[in-house]
Amino acid sequence: MIVRPSEVTPRFVPHLARTLEAVPELARILRFVVGGRELGEALVGQVDAICFTGSIATGRKVAAAAGNAFLELRGTDPAIVPPSADLSLTARSVVAGSVANAGQVCVSLERIHVARDIAEPFIDALVDEARKVHPAYYPSFEDGTLGPIILESQARTINRHLGDAVEKGA
Repeated sequence: MIVRPSEVTPRFVPHLARTLEAVPELARILRFVVGGRELGEALVGQVDAICFTGSIATGRKVAAAAGNAFLELRGTDPAIVPPSADLSLTARSVVAGSVANAGQVCVSLERIHVARDIAEPFIDALVDEARKVHPAYYPSFEDGTLGPIILESQARTINRHLGDAVEKGA
């Protein structure tokens, strides 16, 4: 098995590779390769199956080039808050689900649907939880809850979303 992580997230590879070396049975069958799009394109024709996580546009290209592809493409993951929700626990969970890995995971929350009856108290609880979020700075990420944005393009997307939210009354 070959794992080619995203070219923007390769920092975990040396650590995981060292861990795997301690388990000879895994080290014999699992390898990591680091590289960009060109390496990914070269691998597609050399393997029996591809498991790809990423954008819809790239997923389409992978599916067209691969004989056997399993795709997990961009989601729009919602949180649903019913009237019976424990507002404090739900607010904590929603904030945690939004800031884990700075929101740069395929299951990061992107929107929240809240029952109208509890919308105002939920928003208050959510704001209280959001105020507890503090940036974590490299190399000591242990001191904060929100890690760095890894791509400049993602920072622009976040700014666009924030601007849209403010424009709509946030």
